[in-house]
Amino acid sequence: MNDKITIGIPIYQVEEYVTTCIESVLCQTYENLEIIAVDDCGTDKSIYLLEQLQRTHPRGNQINIIHHTENKGISECRNTIIEHTNGKYIYFLDSDDYIEPNAIELLYTAAEETQSQVTYGSFRYVDSSGNNCKTGGQLPNKKFLKSGEFQHYVCQDVKMHVNITSWNILFLSQFIRDNHLRFHFRKIEDLVFFTDFYPFALRVVFLSDITYNYLVRYNSITSRQSRQIIPAKEMETGFNIIEYVTCNAKKLTKKDYYDVHCTKLMKHKLNIVCAYLKHRHQITPPIADDQHRLHHVILHPNTFFEILKFRRYRFLNLAFFILSHLPVKIMLSICSIIAKKGWA
Repeated sequence: MNDKITIGIPIYQVEEYVTTCIESVLCQTYENLEIIAVDDCGTDKSIYLLEQLQRTHPRGNQINIIHHTENKGISECRNTIIEHTNGKYIYFLDSDDYIEPNAIELLYTAAEETQSQVTYGSFRYVDSSGNNCKTGGQLPNKKFLKSGEFQHYVCQDVKMHVNITSWNILFLSQFIRDNHLRFHFRKIEDLVFFTDFYPFALRVVFLSDITYNYLVRYNSITSRQSRQIIPAKEMETGFNIIEYVTCNAKKLTKKDYYDVHCTKLMKHKLNIVCAYLKHRHQITPPIADDQHRLHHVILHPNTFFEILKFRRYRFLNLAFFILSHLPVKIMLSICSIIAKKGWA
């Protein structure tokens, strides 16, 4: 166990949780770690608490704090971590969560034994008392060590078969560098990063062992669900994400799993449009020419004749294609009905 592993942790407004998070790393059974904590310019005591641990903990010298000059968001924090890593592997951890004492040892052992580029652990949802509070996060023990195996597993159908996260995954640093992977956007950055990296992953391992504890913050969820105003910038970001993911999807058209990848993309597109229409009256300020934007968002990336060649979900994609090429007002009326019925 001589390889250095980088634990990357963005820090922003987490004074209530950061000590538990960092201590869970400092007590790892795997010892050759560097902790890169990125200060994203919060106004609470998070960095002060981190500096205390740096000074007083027996392994505090493993903590390296990098200070941003302005708040840049979690994606840019993770990019800073990638740029400064010295580890053979990188593991991202959110600063309000914490990991099991043997988490890194388990992931590292599996990665070395299989020479995997991407090694997933399982996780559990916990409340503030550390109790399990919902199901999910459990993976089967699986190895994908042949070209295309992981992609076909992800795209076996339109269901979710993988935890769409960037945390609780041990990435080979060279894999991230070789494929020029970076994080983008301030929202749903994990989904975007996943769609960027999964086509390149040749060797992937799942562990059923619980290595990560994801803190469910009910006050945060309730606050978000009860919002009366949704910033227009938030919806604009959603539109931009869809455009980015659509552009990247076009690079996969020759892959034999593209038909499912495209179907998942179209479902996301429909969800974005329906969410916008459902909450249109809450979006402030109103988005100019929103009908044109929505029409552009939902456009199918393929031609009618390309879709006819799909092996799977051909008729569903033809329906998406027809919907996206209807006159704007008719298309929006149909999407409004879908939104009201909760079908998307």
